[in-house]
Amino acid sequence: MVARAIKTYVPTGGANLRTHVFNSLKSLQRKVPLLADPMPVPERIRLDSSRIRQAEAHFEGSIGRPPTDDELSELVNLSPAKLQRIRAMAKGRIPFSVVEERSEDDDASSDIVGSTRSDYDTWTDAVYTDLGENDKLIMRFRSGYDGADTLDNTAIADRLGVSPSYVSQRALAIQQKLDRFHG
Repeated sequence: MVARAIKTYVPTGGANLRTHVFNSLKSLQRKVPLLADPMPVPERIRLDSSRIRQAEAHFEGSIGRPPTDDELSELVNLSPAKLQRIRAMAKGRIPFSVVEERSEDDDASSDIVGSTRSDYDTWTDAVYTDLGENDKLIMRFRSGYDGADTLDNTAIADRLGVSPSYVSQRALAIQQKLDRFHG
């Protein structure tokens, strides 16, 4: 591809050689993930997932903490449910044929995520919704809620700019709320 780009380079075309070669290699950004992944993610999901990660990084860089799902939903203009589906599909947890091309208005009962939920999942969602911003982030990163990567107290504390003991105390309080489900 580089050799082909060099052969097609026209010095009077306005761009320098490096830019011309770089532009000709841009198609690899789309092709390499498809070749490297035995179960490729649909391009629409990859693009949405990339947009979500960029918004998360920008938010964390400017505010100093990761965004909650509600904040992220507003930033990328996607519903929280669609945000959750994109994350799950990007990680390969849901068969694409089941959820491919679902619209926001589709009946939730036909959603593979919604149809396999237990009463405890609903309780967990209710607890999460009632938490403050920092507690939501602590719950996500401690438990992997909503597809988040799990982190230890120190890593969470670093992300939130608090002490590890604060994270531990808040995680205990969250766990106590979750345990109320069982009486």
